[in-house]
Amino acid sequence: MLLFTAALLLYALTSSPLLSLLLGFRGSGLGPFTFLPDLFAAVAITFLTYQSSA
Repeated sequence: MLLFTAALLLYALTSSPLLSLLLGFRGSGLGPFTFLPDLFAAVAITFLTYQSSA
C-alpha cells in the first residue's frame, strides 16, 4: 500500500500546473509533465490489480 500511496502522491505533484511552471515548462506543449501523471496513475492501478489478485 505504500507503493500505491507514493504513486498517487507523485501523480498529484506532477499533474499540478504550478510545478511545471516552476521547472520552466511553459504552455501546454509536449513536455514531460503531459505523460508523467498518467504513468504514475498506471503504476498505482497495476499495483492495486496485483494486490487484489493475490
